[in-house]
Amino acid sequence: MRSSLEQAAGRLGMTVEFFDVQRPEEVAGALDNVASSGADAMFYPGSPILRTRTDEIMDFLRNRKLPSMAMIPTFAEAGGLVHYAPDTQEFFDRTASYVARILMGANPADLPIQQPTKFELVINLKTAKAIGITVAPAILVRADRLI
Repeated sequence: MRSSLEQAAGRLGMTVEFFDVQRPEEVAGALDNVASSGADAMFYPGSPILRTRTDEIMDFLRNRKLPSMAMIPTFAEAGGLVHYAPDTQEFFDRTASYVARILMGANPADLPIQQPTKFELVINLKTAKAIGITVAPAILVRADRLI
């Protein structure tokens, strides 16, 4: 995922910095590093380690008025700005379909690789207001859910 983020950022003229966290007790130090880096926004990968410190991370984002995005639905619900990722229900439905085909005798090597076709966009308007961001109407109408 790192190289994909770096490539996308490069095409947009942006720089990406990574702040690795291996243990929950490293979260506070990583957040200090984010603050001192002068970051303009934060992507939250939602790893299990980070999820143990969601409240701490949300407080940090709110206090710094830092726009944030994640690929886990609970992120926007917890106070993050945006969740955008492949629709989990579609993912599970496709997975179940593949399992059924394999159990019925299909060779997994013969099944085509599939890409997500439906994505979910959730925007937390309360967070947007709190950090001073106005979400464009064109984005609002595309959202699957507004909080």
